[in-house]
Amino acid sequence: MKFYNLLFIALLGCLGCNSATDERKAEEGSQEAAARMTAPELPVFEPSAAGKRYHDFAALLAAMPQRVQNDSARAIAGLPCVQTAIETMDARWQQLNTTYLMPLQQWAKQQVADLHRHEGTLFYPFSGPDILNAQVLFPACRTYVLVGLERPGYLPDDYMGRSETFYCRYFQDVERALEDLFVRNYFITSYMSSDLYRSAQGVLPLLVLFLVRQGNDILHVEDVYLENDSLRTVPHRERPDDRRPLGVKVSFKHPERAYAQTVYYFGVDLSDKSLQKKPVWVAFVKQQSNKIAYMKAASYVLFNPGFETVKSLLLDECSAIVQDDTGLRWAEWSKRKDWKISLYGKYARPIRDFGKYTYQTDLEALYDSLQPPALGFPYGYHWRDGNSSLLVGRRQRH
Repeated sequence: MKFYNLLFIALLGCLGCNSATDERKAEEGSQEAAARMTAPELPVFEPSAAGKRYHDFAALLAAMPQRVQNDSARAIAGLPCVQTAIETMDARWQQLNTTYLMPLQQWAKQQVADLHRHEGTLFYPFSGPDILNAQVLFPACRTYVLVGLERPGYLPDDYMGRSETFYCRYFQDVERALEDLFVRNYFITSYMSSDLYRSAQGVLPLLVLFLVRQGNDILHVEDVYLENDSLRTVPHRERPDDRRPLGVKVSFKHPERAYAQTVYYFGVDLSDKSLQKKPVWVAFVKQQSNKIAYMKAASYVLFNPGFETVKSLLLDECSAIVQDDTGLRWAEWSKRKDWKISLYGKYARPIRDFGKYTYQTDLEALYDSLQPPALGFPYGYHWRDGNSSLLVGRRQRH
């Protein structure tokens, strides 16, 4: 009897050991799973084969044939019409840098140095394809989320070996689409769209050429689709059907930064009515970490009713906002006690293209009383007269 008691105790002990071992393994397994879920993905700096092709095409469009790596693509730069376009656009780029981009960059380094170094997310509503100014002001962001009404569009995956007529037409359309940017440093949507949709079918060619022009290498290009209440990315132009993507995702790498960066562009109407049908997209923006926001030449869209969702994304989700007077209305922004707002430049009546409702007497009075220093460079809709303004808000943590 004593033997059986000892055997029973031993068996219980073994079962206890097995149970403890199983629990320990389960705990270790769950910790490993949690680690896999929470650990950041290692950056992938090696471009895909498609990424290399798209990089070379973007370098040609950016008037930078010296950054083309493939000999067949480099030969395109020697075509007479392409060579002329490159020479013309390179001169225009130099002027844009001198007049707009370099002064804006210096202002950012001196006045908002912490935001200039920001490594989180930039949310840029009403942006169109303007990753250019976003990178000039905030070059270190790991993620950029741009939103406009223009279609994302496509890059040609078979552009090498095409007829000279194809290249002449494509470069001509891109040059026309950039015309307002070269003159004003912002786009007029209707003009840009009419030029782009003939060859490029959307804004993606401008996105990638801006990135290359800023010294980045294109790594990967993906399309973003809204499917089954989720956002799904697939390699660019992989989908065989004719359904247009909701957006595009471009991964890129700058030689001065130790990490890869990503820009998303979404062709999304930001009205409440539209966003009610896209809760997954709203959730996607909310999920982006450490967000700041930027608005420029935003057509005073937020002065109209029916944009409460995007206002909430700006005021409740972002820690800082840099804008001109065309973004949030001063009366609505300044009443928020959790925001501290600084003024730069000079306020002037909105240009005649916009209605009287866009004139902000309270903001004008504040500018007159504070007399902040002039920007010293043209910016936004008042690029002609020097009456440009910038407002920088920071959300206060209590």
